[in-house]
Amino acid sequence: MLLENKTAILYGGRGHIGATVARVFAREGARVFLTGRTLDPLEVIAGEIVSGGGQADAAQVDATDAGRVEAHLASIVRAASTFRST
Repeated sequence: MLLENKTAILYGGRGHIGATVARVFAREGARVFLTGRTLDPLEVIAGEIVSGGGQADAAQVDATDAGRVEAHLASIVRAASTFRST
């Protein structure tokens, strides 16, 4: 798997392109973090990835809010270090 033990963050992950990229990255072994302004569709995509055996998380993040993006990234860094140590 090309992306095994890698982390992928997709801002704007609910659209057709973002969702497709997320599915491919997950299929290749990456842990995928989907973000966007509307949480429900992101959770559906993340659920599909998890149901298919991948790892995905969804979060409501407005990519135009620099503070929120930085806080989200910090949470991913913490989660990714946990992911790698398991």
